[in-house]
Amino acid sequence: VNVSGLPGGNGDWVGIYPVGSSNDWGNVVSWSYTNGTHSMDSAGIVNGSVNLSGIANGTYEARLFFDNSFTLENSVTFMVSEEVVVSSKSFTDGGNTYMGRIYYNQVENVQRPIVYIVPGASGSVEEHRYIAETLVKEGYVAIAVSLDGFNANSVVNDYFNAFQQGELECEASGILLDNSRVGLVGHSSGAGVLPSLGYKFFVEQNMGNNGRFIFGATPWIDFQHDENQKLPIDTNFVTQWYHDDDSTDPQIYLDMFEYVDVNNKAFITVKTSSNPNHQNFVEPDVYNADIGITHYVLLADPDQHAVVAEGIHKPLKDLAYYTFTNSNKERIFSENRQDTTYYQITANGELPSDNFTVMEDGYNASALQFGCDGSGFANNPREAECEQFFNLH
Repeated sequence: VNVSGLPGGNGDWVGIYPVGSSNDWGNVVSWSYTNGTHSMDSAGIVNGSVNLSGIANGTYEARLFFDNSFTLENSVTFMVSEEVVVSSKSFTDGGNTYMGRIYYNQVENVQRPIVYIVPGASGSVEEHRYIAETLVKEGYVAIAVSLDGFNANSVVNDYFNAFQQGELECEASGILLDNSRVGLVGHSSGAGVLPSLGYKFFVEQNMGNNGRFIFGATPWIDFQHDENQKLPIDTNFVTQWYHDDDSTDPQIYLDMFEYVDVNNKAFITVKTSSNPNHQNFVEPDVYNADIGITHYVLLADPDQHAVVAEGIHKPLKDLAYYTFTNSNKERIFSENRQDTTYYQITANGELPSDNFTVMEDGYNASALQFGCDGSGFANNPREAECEQFFNLH
């Protein structure tokens, strides 16, 4: 367990506990003073690592305590398991209108939560691989789909039908899905469809009753928006944008975030100084020019690895973990703003700032403008609300 900024007291200690258990001594699985022993004869470390052993497979929390007490100072959740082997299989409808891929860890008789992944309009199914494999290693099945062409008038049904085919492929292959725990992840126009797609899954199909979430990165327009189609109030909703991404009018996703009426919602700003259009989907150390998306980012240096791992995947994993286990809510939906090296998360339910001028100025100056009016694809059902957003704030 890595630690930093500790007081260095000889009574500082780290204990390993099963997730959800109390701090009682009887729940300790493994422990050590930060000096690396079970003795208080020497001072603890300020920065460094504490080694612990004898931990069986399972999900745990490493908890930090000072002064030989049981007053919790900090904690982190982790999983101990055998190495996860990620398998995948492709599927289509036979008519080449979409391509799909299922990512899974084949374990007999284990039902796993499902995360559906939706790209932008021009996205390839290949761009999902890294984020899908990350989710599988967290214990989920990921189903990713890309469409051959983008029809704004039918895109929600197109994705929904493709995902249903993916579910049938899972059933035929013995991949067990837990339909009571469901997440949706999308980027750009793929994120824009998530509220309407979520309505189909969560309300019409009655899925996600034991946990459901939506994670949309810089969403564009929800062309099938219907104000009568409300998401269940227990849907955990997260919008993410990159502070230097100026290609989409921010009024769209700010309006969408404000409009969604759910108990828990958070707005994440990823702090990065390079073009971030697809960082949430691209593998950090592999650039594939054959994918055909010319504005992919080559993530060869450690700083960009950290942006992906800490600024993008960590909040997504925290969201999925809270949604599916009802634990560690404060890591994604806190009563206070969270500000780290790589991202900022608003307090639960709050917009990112009262000053959106910088966001809008960047969009207006950009060459890639996807605006409130639908930019020639189709009409935006909330165009008027989108255009009025800045005037109302």
